[in-house]
Amino acid sequence: MKSNDYEFIMSYAERWLAVLGQVLEFGGALIGVDNKIIKRIVPPEELLKLPLGDDISKKLTIFDEYIEKKLEVPDMVANNMQAINERRVVRRLEVHNIFDVEPRVYMIFRHPIINPDTGNVVGLWVFGYPVEVSNVSSLVSDFYAHDSKYRKNMKKENIRLTKREQQVIFFFMLNFKSEQIGSLITKIEKKTVSKDAVDQLFRRQLFPSLM
Repeated sequence: MKSNDYEFIMSYAERWLAVLGQVLEFGGALIGVDNKIIKRIVPPEELLKLPLGDDISKKLTIFDEYIEKKLEVPDMVANNMQAINERRVVRRLEVHNIFDVEPRVYMIFRHPIINPDTGNVVGLWVFGYPVEVSNVSSLVSDFYAHDSKYRKNMKKENIRLTKREQQVIFFFMLNFKSEQIGSLITKIEKKTVSKDAVDQLFRRQLFPSLM
């Protein structure tokens, strides 16, 4: 990493830690990027120095270490590299069991940190929040927890959602009911879609493809 890039990301990390030490809602993991190679730049001992109390500091350390372990997971590598190569925020729904609790669905954001002087991506800020949407979260979490071995061996192409299935699950995530989803699709496409049609699609087509 060029000295200018190193100084920039360390200065960024210093300010990031300063905010983290004062605002409980602020968090995530800050990861350094050197020539597209990801590395830790904020060691756990620095997190423990934050004026938030030992319990919160330890929790932040656990989260940071959890993210580091996930850096080698193929899907995570692909998402990180997309944010780095495309130089844009990458958003993904992911299932994690952070803090050793039961798996939950999270919306994860990966923000590339760019040094304006060199134009290089020098880091990633990774953070997320749990998604609570009807019972979709628990269903996907159960699938992740009980069938993780099967999921690891399963080819990606075996889980492919049609545009309609993607559309339906998107509206479900926004907490729309089946009747509302049917009405919205009808208005958008000028094609009648009933509540029963949405329910049938969601139950008979979407769930079997995941279970």
